[in-house]
Amino acid sequence: SRTHPDAAPSLVELCVRKLAQILIKYGPKKVRFGRLSGLPRGALEALLEKLVTKNALNDNVLPHALTRQTRKLYLEGSSHLRRCLLNTIGRSCPNLRTLDVRGCQQVDNRIVRDVLQHCEHLRTLRLDGCTRISDSAFAPALWKPPLAGLLGLHELSIGKCGQVTTEGLMGCVMKGAPFLKSLGLSFCRLSI
Repeated sequence: SRTHPDAAPSLVELCVRKLAQILIKYGPKKVRFGRLSGLPRGALEALLEKLVTKNALNDNVLPHALTRQTRKLYLEGSSHLRRCLLNTIGRSCPNLRTLDVRGCQQVDNRIVRDVLQHCEHLRTLRLDGCTRISDSAFAPALWKPPLAGLLGLHELSIGKCGQVTTEGLMGCVMKGAPFLKSLGLSFCRLSI
């Protein structure tokens, strides 16, 4: 990443920019998707961010970007990704630190619970506008251990998640996330 706005882009930034252009224009005709997982972590995360910004991230590219090395996943507004693919994030990216799925209407309790179950290093979870989220997203499934991802969570944002209740928030999130520093509740009808 550049330190000064007038600084020349790095070679990695230029390569990521060009790869994003080729992916958007030609897709699998010019790029072997299987090779994407071999990119350095920072380059892969930057590529995903560019594709999301251009609304060009799709179900063909994302599976190859979900790796054990993935630390940050910014999917804000990627409402066209299939739910079955999003269900693989938790198991595919156990070292995930940040997940941003704001505005992804297809994100549901199962996806969130799976991420919280498998991503024990999770620090930031942004779910604003994910209207299918309810209290059970933050409660472990029956006969399952506590959600490891809650333990290290520092930031949770659930704005516009109208199905999350005060009871669920206090009973699951506040008890399960001892290091929570920031809780975003914009447009929520909660009485705390």
